[in-house]
Amino acid sequence: MAISSELEGLLSAWLPRQSWFPKLETELGADPDITPMSVTRLFEWDSGEGTVRGTQAIISVGDGRTLRRINVPLSFRTSENFALRAHLIGTIDDITLGPCWVYDGCADPVFVINCAHAAATARRFEGGQVAAHAVSNAMTKFHRVQTEHQMLDYAASVRLELLEARAHESTVVIEDPENPCVLTFFRVVQPGLSQAVRIPVALTEAESRAVPEVMGWVSGRWFDAEELETRSAPLAMLSVQYPDSQPAWREAVDIACAVDSGSIGSYNKKASALGARIGELHLDLAAEFGVVRGAGEPTEDWVAKWQERIDWALARAPLALGDLQAKLKEHRTNLGRLETVGALQRIHGELTLNQVLTSPVVGFTVVNFSAATQEFPKPAAIDLVALLRSIDYAAGYARLRRTGALKSDAQPTFIGLSGLSDGHESLREVVDSPEYLWSSQAQNSLLTGYSHAVGASVGLHDPVLRAVLIDRLLVEVVTELRNRPTWLIVPLATLTLLLGGRLEHDSQREDDAEGDGAGGGASARGAGGAADADGAPGASGAAGAATAWNAEETVSAEEFAQSAVEEIAQPADPVPDAYDGLDTEVARAEKNGGAPGAADQTAAAEAPARPATPPAAPEQAPDPAPARPESAADEPTASGTDQGSETASGTGAAREGATSGTDANADPDDAVIDEDADAEAAAATQFPPIPARPTTLPRFPNRD
Repeated sequence: MAISSELEGLLSAWLPRQSWFPKLETELGADPDITPMSVTRLFEWDSGEGTVRGTQAIISVGDGRTLRRINVPLSFRTSENFALRAHLIGTIDDITLGPCWVYDGCADPVFVINCAHAAATARRFEGGQVAAHAVSNAMTKFHRVQTEHQMLDYAASVRLELLEARAHESTVVIEDPENPCVLTFFRVVQPGLSQAVRIPVALTEAESRAVPEVMGWVSGRWFDAEELETRSAPLAMLSVQYPDSQPAWREAVDIACAVDSGSIGSYNKKASALGARIGELHLDLAAEFGVVRGAGEPTEDWVAKWQERIDWALARAPLALGDLQAKLKEHRTNLGRLETVGALQRIHGELTLNQVLTSPVVGFTVVNFSAATQEFPKPAAIDLVALLRSIDYAAGYARLRRTGALKSDAQPTFIGLSGLSDGHESLREVVDSPEYLWSSQAQNSLLTGYSHAVGASVGLHDPVLRAVLIDRLLVEVVTELRNRPTWLIVPLATLTLLLGGRLEHDSQREDDAEGDGAGGGASARGAGGAADADGAPGASGAAGAATAWNAEETVSAEEFAQSAVEEIAQPADPVPDAYDGLDTEVARAEKNGGAPGAADQTAAAEAPARPATPPAAPEQAPDPAPARPESAADEPTASGTDQGSETASGTGAAREGATSGTDANADPDDAVIDEDADAEAAAATQFPPIPARPTTLPRFPNRD
C-alpha cells in the first residue's frame, strides 16, 4: 500500500519539528522532500469510538549524503482522541476510512500495545515487510492477550510514558504493574542489524545480568532502488523494565548534593557494585563478540589519535592549558613509547551514568547501546573512563550548586584565560570540598569493583586507562571553555591534579571500596600520593608498564569488522496472515473474503512507485558551535536554582551533564581531528556532551 500525497505533505511539515529528526541541509524554512520506501498496514480495529488503523511507514528524506531513512509509525483514527492532541500530525480524507485524524503511532496506546504484543510473541505481519522476533521464552501478559477486544482493553487500562530523551529514538515506558516493559522505537534506521539491538539481544540470549532482558524486537524491510535490493533494519525493541528503575546519574546527583564531611563514603558500595557490573558487561561482550590483539598497528593508531588530541587541545585552549603545556607534551612523548594498548573488544562506547539504570531488584543494568555499527574494536578503558568522569561531574555539579556558581548573578570565572596552576586558590577549594572527596572515594570504589570482576588490577597506574582519561579530559576542557566557562573548573581541576601527581584512582587501594567514612580517599591524601619524582604517577608507565587488559586474542580484526555488519534474516517459509492466532473482526472478514466496514483491501506492502534516492552516507559532524556568552552558557540546567520547581535531585539537565565530553570520533581510523572539537559531533547522535541550555531529563519511569 502507499500513502496519499495529502499525508506526504503533512509528514513533510511535521517531521522537521520532532526532536529526533536528523539534521538535513535544506533551505531555511523549506520542508524536506520525502519518499515512501515501504508502507504496511499492521492492524485495523473497531475501538467502539471509531476505527483505529496502525500503519508502519519507512520513508526517505533528504538526498545525497544527507539522505536518511525514517521509521514513522502512524495511527489513523476516525474519531478525534483529545489525549493524543499533542501528537497529532494532521487530518486527512482517507480513501477507505474517510475523514480521519493521523497521530504519531509511538504515542497511541493501541499502536504501542499491538507492536509490543507482536515483539513478545513473534507475530508476523502480512506481506513480510514487517516481522517480529521473540527473544525471551518467558510467558508474559502479552501471551495471554489474544482477542481484539482484550488488546483494546489492555491499551485503555495501561499507563504509557513517551520519552524523547535520545536522539533518533523514542522510548515508551509501559507501566503495567504485572508486566512493566520498555518499547524503544528507532526513528532513524540504517540497513543491517544495528548494535542497539544486536548487543542487548546477544547478551540476553547469553543470560547476562548486565543488560535488561530483551523480550523481542520488530524489523522492517524496503526496496532500495539505488542498490536494487531489499534491505532491512530494526524498527523497535521490547525490553523488561525493572521496578523502581532510575538512571544511575540521578541517584549519584541526589547523593552528591546531600554529601557533607560525615558522608564522604556514602556512594562507595554503590560505586563498587557498578564497577563489578561493568566488568561483567565487558567479559560478556568479549565472550560473545571476541577479543582482538591490540599490539602493532592498532596501538600505533590509538597512540597517534591520543597524540593528535593533545596538539588539538593546546591549539584551541592555549591559555586554559598554559600551565599544563609542558606536562602534556611530556605525556605525548611517553605515549610514543607505549608498547601495546592491550586487548581490544566491543564496548558500549557511549557509557555514562545516564546510560546505566539502577533498581533495588537487579542492581545496575546498562542500556542505550549506540545504533552505529562498531566496525573497530576499542579499549575497554573507554567505558570505564566515561563512568569516572560521570561521577566527577555529579560531584562537580553538586559543588557548583552549593557554592552558588550556577546562579545567574554569580561572579564570572576567568580560569579559561589564566589557567589553573597547582597552587591556584580555586584548585585548593575543589580539593578541600566534601564533594571532591566523595567523588574520589567513589571512583576508587568503582575501579576496585571492576578489578575484582575482571580479575586484574585496574587504576591510574595502567597506561591505557591514563591515556584515555587524559584524552577525554582534554575534550571536556575545550567543550566547557567554548560553551560553559563556569563548568571549566570540573575537568580542568582533575586534569591538573592528574598531571601533577595528586590524583590516584587506583584499585590497589581497596580500603576505599567499602569505607563509610572520609578516611582513605586517594585525593584526601593530597600530594602525598605522588608516585613519581616528577609528580606524575604513571608518566613513565606509558613506556614500560603493562596494561591490565591483556586477554588472549580470539578473533582477528578482519573477522571482527565483518561480524559487525550483519543483515537481518528473513523467514524463508510462507508468511502467515498478520492475524493468525489473533481473533479480530478484521481478520475474520479478510479470511472470508469480506470487507469489514471501510477497511483497506490492499494488504501487501508495496515498493515505492518512484526510484528511491541514493543510500545514506555516514552522517557528518556539525560545524562547531560558537562560544556563547557566559551568561547564557552557565544557565542552570533544568533547575540550578533554589526555586520551588526544583526536583529532588537538584536538576534534570545536570543529570545529563554526566555525558560531558563524549568523544564522537573514538575509532582509531580517524586520521584527522577536525575543527568541531569532537565533543560537538556527539550532539548529532546523542545527548549534548554538556547541556548548553536548560533541558529536562525525562523521568524513567514516572514515579509521582
